[in-house]
Amino acid sequence: MISDIVQEGISKGFSSVEASKEKVTITEYVKRNNILTNHLSNLQKIYCRAMYDYGDPVTFVLSISDKKSIQNTFKLISKSYPSSGKENFGNKLPSKVGKVKIEIYDILFESIGIDDFMELSDEIDENVLNFPKLKINAVTFSKRCKKFYLTNSKGLNSKYRKTLFSVSLKMSLNGSSIDLSDNRVLFNDLEPFKLVSRGYTLLESLTDKSPELRKFNDLVFSPESSALILKVFSKYFLPKNNKVMGTVNYPTVLNISDDPMLNFGTGSVPFDDEGIQRGKTNLIKKGTFLSSITDLRTSFENNMQPTGNGFRRGGDYPVPHFTNLYIHPSVVSVNSILRDITDTILISLIKPISSKNGEHLFSAYGYKYSDGNRGEPVHFFISTTFQDFLLNIERISKEIRFFHSVHSTGSPYLLLKSKKTGDRIVKI
Repeated sequence: MISDIVQEGISKGFSSVEASKEKVTITEYVKRNNILTNHLSNLQKIYCRAMYDYGDPVTFVLSISDKKSIQNTFKLISKSYPSSGKENFGNKLPSKVGKVKIEIYDILFESIGIDDFMELSDEIDENVLNFPKLKINAVTFSKRCKKFYLTNSKGLNSKYRKTLFSVSLKMSLNGSSIDLSDNRVLFNDLEPFKLVSRGYTLLESLTDKSPELRKFNDLVFSPESSALILKVFSKYFLPKNNKVMGTVNYPTVLNISDDPMLNFGTGSVPFDDEGIQRGKTNLIKKGTFLSSITDLRTSFENNMQPTGNGFRRGGDYPVPHFTNLYIHPSVVSVNSILRDITDTILISLIKPISSKNGEHLFSAYGYKYSDGNRGEPVHFFISTTFQDFLLNIERISKEIRFFHSVHSTGSPYLLLKSKKTGDRIVKI
């Protein structure tokens, strides 16, 4: 029991102790060249963070929580880390977590298996017939269940469970290939037929033909491309950038939030790895920067309220991470935006190339649009900074899509202005 870790830590003289256990079960099926393989893994980690009133916390990780291992570990660390240094955030540990109803678990998890995967695979193969020359090189289906338990010396004792289903496709067309995935909390929400259609559209846009750029160009970013840019620039919503972010007035149409309480959000959780439960954090509201995300340490160091974004995610110590980071949609459809512009380029896919001194270069693929009608595919390059990108947003659509990679990032379609700076380069 992880409660034994807390009791042992207090008995060894630590003033604050926190312990958590994470159990993850993953089942994966892969079909490649009509050969099916599967893999099952069960992972467990137990984390502890102990603090005196002063000095840095002491952390350790265990695979099992037997009494002897706990005693030996505390015996070792209590000798190695005497109380010293500045006052820490130990007294900021939460004493309770409120009950919230959030849809992040599929009750069908245990019953879903190979038959369901084969049915999904057959549906994908049938859909491919609608797209000439498109090939599916591999299909991967995985189901993941995470169980998280947390207790601390303030009396907190909470837990939650969460599921994640994923379908990933390796697709090729005319010598080009692409990997796409669909991630959902509920199995029945998976939409592999949309994944095939999306893959075909993206592969068709992969061309070397450059557009005839004008001095000023209207660019419409798809949810996939704008969500990727938001993820690349998400580091600006950490406390170290508060002063820079707060000096700029962004377009009033712009609202950006991080929300761990979205029902069926792949990044959603009822509380973070430190037991902090805060709900949605408005990062930018009506063009005004309001807050960054924090964990307990950064909120303490910057004299801020913790936002409930302290997660380990591969590390032994919680640091600020996003949950569901997204740009708020509007009430305007993308078709309306495209019809209102005589000539534009709809960017379907974007790839980061390089960055230097805050300036980022992206390779962009998309389609020319004229009076709302799609034309030929084009390829060019975009140079921009985080602030320039946000400052040039003119319109936002009502359609929004989320994409999961470490955390969930979402965006609607975005209309931006750009300026030609070379034969194949535009500056935003």
